[in-house]
Amino acid sequence: MSTVLVIDNDASMRHMLELALRSQRLEVLATACPEEAGAAVAAGTVDAMLLDYHLGAGVSGTILLERWGATSAIPPFWLVTGMPDDAGVVAAKTHPQCQGVVSKPFAVMRLVSEVAALLAEPEAEAEA
Repeated sequence: MSTVLVIDNDASMRHMLELALRSQRLEVLATACPEEAGAAVAAGTVDAMLLDYHLGAGVSGTILLERWGATSAIPPFWLVTGMPDDAGVVAAKTHPQCQGVVSKPFAVMRLVSEVAALLAEPEAEAEA
């Protein structure tokens, strides 16, 4: 089973995404803690991420990507933000693992379907 890491400082957003992803039979690690998220990325147990851009306390999703990229392989990710035109968001779009920028508000099940489709591709190829 594939694991999706949800990193968001908004508890209600984390919970909503967690429920929606689990409805697609995906394992979910949901956290607001950059250190916990970083440990999961470093362990290589994350297959995809939904990464909030503004995490609070001066930490952004792009700062985490830079931090993790120095020591770990970054899994495919979507950057979730209410500020899609911010320079940091625009720069993150060029990351090779960036699957897209999701502007708040967004259609939750559409995003979850994209994540599930991405994660289903390797399994379908392995069965062929």
